[in-house]
Amino acid sequence: MPPRTAGQLRFAGRNVTLAFIADTLSAGTNTGRQLIDATGLTGTFDFSLEFMLDANAHPDAPGVSFEETLRDQLGIKLQAQKGQISVMKIDHVERPTAN
Repeated sequence: MPPRTAGQLRFAGRNVTLAFIADTLSAGTNTGRQLIDATGLTGTFDFSLEFMLDANAHPDAPGVSFEETLRDQLGIKLQAQKGQISVMKIDHVERPTAN
């Protein structure tokens, strides 16, 4: 979906879990951290968010930051915590051989 305001990003989904929303937003934003659903809410949701990817880099541009958008549009507050996460490590790569 294209954003309503130039220079912003829009994320939207239908019939998705909060865990899916957290994973999708982790991959598509530059928060530098993994977003994890700790709400305890079950079920599926429809959502639409529109925000500036890096509002700090363009303070005079119209739009709001990712964190403000989550709070204002979805009522979600991000809380930084330390914890363990799973990561995939690639320690070796080889070129494929001809068959």
